[in-house]
Amino acid sequence: MELLIEPDDRSNRIALAGQILDSAKPDRRFERIPVTLQGWKGPVARTTAGEFGEFYLNFNFQSIVTVEIGIAETRGITIPLPPLERARRSSGRDS
Repeated sequence: MELLIEPDDRSNRIALAGQILDSAKPDRRFERIPVTLQGWKGPVARTTAGEFGEFYLNFNFQSIVTVEIGIAETRGITIPLPPLERARRSSGRDS
C-alpha cells in the first residue's frame, strides 16, 4: 500500500490518499474494498477503493490512527500509522 498524508495548515483537517497494491498480482483489482480510518474512539472516516485500489480520506486531526482495509467479510488488514503531527500555521510574516 502507498500512502500520502497532507495536513492542511489553514485548518484542523488532514488528507490521506492511498492505493492498495498486490505486488505478487499486479493486475489484481481492489475496486469497492472498504477502507476505514480508526481513531482511539472509533471510526474517523470511511470510503471504498476505486478501480485501481485508490482511496482518499479527509478527517479532523487525530494523532493516533490506523487504516483498516476490508479484504473479506470477516478478514481485514490493519495498518497502524506513525503518530501524526498538526500542521504548523504560518503567521503570514517572513522571518
